[in-house]
Amino acid sequence: MAKKAITKKLTADPEQYGTRLHSPLHGLFKLKSSHMRVAYHIEKDLREVWVLVIGDRRTIWKDRQGEILDRLKKEKAKRAPTR
Repeated sequence: MAKKAITKKLTADPEQYGTRLHSPLHGLFKLKSSHMRVAYHIEKDLREVWVLVIGDRRTIWKDRQGEILDRLKKEKAKRAPTR
């Protein structure tokens, strides 16, 4: 179910279908798909959507916040311009 929602909704309009998250995940979005949640980041300049984690709605926000933030940091570092 989550894969179908990602493919259909996030490729069409990730801001419309997602919900903005609050601190400490401010700036990220969530997509609901049945009992699963998808945490993602929209990189407008690159026209990309980074899916950071997919997890059960009951545990994803409490148990995996650190993992989500770490993945975001790694993705940004990979795409940072080199000098």
